[in-house]
Amino acid sequence: MTESRWRRPRWAPVAEVDWQWHIPLRDVADAEGNPAGTSALNSLVTQLQGIPLPLDRPPWRFVVATGFAPGQIAAILIVHHAVGDGLAILAQMGALLEPRTGVALPAGDRPGFVRRAVGTVIGIAQLATDGRNHRLLPCGEGIRFGTLAVPLARLQDGAHAHRVSVTDVLLSAMAGALSRLLDPVPPSVRVEVPFTMRVPGKRPDGNATGVVMIELPLDRMPESDRLAEIGRRGQRLDTGTRALGSRFVIGTVCEMLPAPVLSRFARGVYGHPLFEAIMSNMPGPVGAYRLAGAPIIGVYPIVALAPRVPLAVGSLSWGATVFLGVSIDPVLADVDLFVAAFEATLADLLSSAVSQR
Repeated sequence: MTESRWRRPRWAPVAEVDWQWHIPLRDVADAEGNPAGTSALNSLVTQLQGIPLPLDRPPWRFVVATGFAPGQIAAILIVHHAVGDGLAILAQMGALLEPRTGVALPAGDRPGFVRRAVGTVIGIAQLATDGRNHRLLPCGEGIRFGTLAVPLARLQDGAHAHRVSVTDVLLSAMAGALSRLLDPVPPSVRVEVPFTMRVPGKRPDGNATGVVMIELPLDRMPESDRLAEIGRRGQRLDTGTRALGSRFVIGTVCEMLPAPVLSRFARGVYGHPLFEAIMSNMPGPVGAYRLAGAPIIGVYPIVALAPRVPLAVGSLSWGATVFLGVSIDPVLADVDLFVAAFEATLADLLSSAVSQR
């Protein structure tokens, strides 16, 4: 809540929680009561994404959906980013699972103060050279949601064969899908890639996210050549300095800005001025889990679209599978066609990886 334009919003206690609003039950079965399929469930997710969370009550909902498949129930968790980032949501969700699970913090040592300071300065300088985005993918005001599941071992084997990361493979699949669907095809697309970071002294259930930008080539070419180029460009994702620089801007500079200035700054840097699409890849837990006694058979991430950014792909490894959730503006492409093109590009990349062995 906030009481003036100069005062930052702050948390306030709620005397009574409206559980029917926070945990509603939705039946997506057809008019005859028959299971309506995954498309009906995805349509419900689309509908929920278009409903802003009110700020006068706890900013979360846990929607329970039935009627899409025999014997299956879906739990759709919607959380305002003020509560936490993707890692935080996994941490909070892990407390509800059986057995209870934590989250995987990013690998690697925490750098000391001097290394962090130097890395942050270098990262800020690197971010300053990225410039602004002068293109705009076709977009309107709509949104559609689709899903895809891929065996984790196939992605890892493909990434290893091509000598790139799993994130590079997913970025290449995004670029390949856009190259197949867009007409005319722009030369490239700038994608924001969020990173979860280790923050000394902080628990993993808050916001600890940095971002970097990468240009993906969209020219029509063999998919293995596209992946090789993205792998070269993607080396900037692993340096750490850009992530430190963006984390400093997000977590330190923004904290010092008065509310109106922060609001204007956020509108100026989040969305089409800096990027045209989002790709978020998160590691999840390994093992079998249950929620309220029921086995979990799939967990699909939902990444919201940014202003005038028509495409966001979320990827989450859970057990032996990578689950992908696609949020897309229908003006850019039909969600089913994009998912099919994404899957076809992945198949090309993974089959070419087999031939290279």
